[in-house]
Amino acid sequence: MFYAKKIHHWLWRWHIIAGLISLPFILLLSVTGVIYLLKADYEQQTYRSITQVTPSVSYLTYQQQLDIAQKAAKENGVAIPTKMILPIKPRNLSQDAFRQKAIPLWILIREM
Repeated sequence: MFYAKKIHHWLWRWHIIAGLISLPFILLLSVTGVIYLLKADYEQQTYRSITQVTPSVSYLTYQQQLDIAQKAAKENGVAIPTKMILPIKPRNLSQDAFRQKAIPLWILIREM
């Protein structure tokens, strides 16, 4: 009986120590998860002046927008866009996305 009680206390002690050791990592993951969860709302509010435009009479087709983005990428020596994100609302800009060194970059096309 004494031996079982000793093992029981030993297990609980290491359980608490392991919990205290892992607590900072769990808190860090929780905080970064909340930041990642709220990132889209923050960016929408922050970049509203860039991503929302007043529609003009003439429109560019998606192919014309992609060509403009590819031309701008070649002129500036950056990676060529690989995908296009279509606007959800009529006032939003379409975005061309590409990756350079595993970092996603965006080109916003605004008709001049």
